[in-house]
Amino acid sequence: MAERLEPEDCLLYFCQTDGAASTIDRLDLDPFGNITNWPDDFFGNPFEEAAAMNRAARNRANDEKTG
Repeated sequence: MAERLEPEDCLLYFCQTDGAASTIDRLDLDPFGNITNWPDDFFGNPFEEAAAMNRAARNRANDEKTG
């Protein structure tokens, strides 16, 4: 027999730093286990990540041409 976990049976926290200070925020779960209060930019900024990967690829290609 499988046991069922309720949201209050599982505690998740998100830790982040801001300069020298740290904060810990509790993440809330709905009855299906989904986090309902994701921190801002938790998954990053997809555009910035794509731009950074593009820059790195261009720099690598330039280095190979000159190198």
